[in-house]
Amino acid sequence: MSGNYKADSRIPSVRELAVEMEVNPNTVMRSFERLQANEIIYNKRGIGYFVASDAERKIREMRHNQFVEEVLPAVFKEMHLLGVGIDELTKAYTLYISTIKIKTIMKKSNRVFIALIATLYIVPALTFGAAQFTSEKCLTGFTQKFQIIQIDNPELKAENIKVDTRTASEFPRGQILEAKDRSLLYYEGMKRYLPEVSRHDSLLLVSGARGAGQDKNLTLHIRINNIQKIRLNGEEIWTR
Repeated sequence: MSGNYKADSRIPSVRELAVEMEVNPNTVMRSFERLQANEIIYNKRGIGYFVASDAERKIREMRHNQFVEEVLPAVFKEMHLLGVGIDELTKAYTLYISTIKIKTIMKKSNRVFIALIATLYIVPALTFGAAQFTSEKCLTGFTQKFQIIQIDNPELKAENIKVDTRTASEFPRGQILEAKDRSLLYYEGMKRYLPEVSRHDSLLLVSGARGAGQDKNLTLHIRINNIQKIRLNGEEIWTR
């Protein structure tokens, strides 16, 4: 995409953006709904969506909060496991700042807009196919034909892994659409958490829960078609 999306300028339609980003239109539609709910874009009936006047400020604020609440806890966890002290981190950060030229990022509103969608909803797709973030704190929309899920999480017990193998015909009538459209993967404790995932061919690798912190008694919910085996910390615990 090229050009600037300034305040009150029209952005591409759902279909146009889906084609540009090579994702399902439903993914973009959910993104638009989230952005509109956060007053980053607004809709003119019959015309399309437009950029709000203070969209850039709100996007920066959302990304800042997401970094502090979700990314930093994962960084601190790795620091603790690897024995990295705060002094070492400070030194590395200072070196990083001194070796690059800080540029004003996302001056163009379209880059801000696309970056937000990618950050909130499509980052998982870059990792393991067409899975998507949703506002319900889960991963959904898997199109990759995964056959094996390997879970590496010493804190997770086999009895806390819930596998939903129902087909669309087994759901109540009002839930058939969801059963057809939505594979699901999420941790649940005091609230829902996004799992840390990666892939290798037909193998889906799942580790801890992002931002769970002290919420330890978690349940991992899985609904993904075509899964044949699930392994937990190297031990096979489920087969179709």
